[in-house]
Amino acid sequence: MPIDARTIRVGETGLERLIQWLRATNQPQTLEAITAKYIEILRSLVLEEEER
Repeated sequence: MPIDARTIRVGETGLERLIQWLRATNQPQTLEAITAKYIEILRSLVLEEEER
């Protein structure tokens, strides 16, 4: 399916939430842990958007 730039919506990226999580853990995280958490955040953002 081709992507039409006119239909792309830029919304919440979740980066703020990821940064807050990283600060709250107060310790270094592996790339795998960061990626898993970011996917979890994005999933929750999609669910929130669908509920609206």
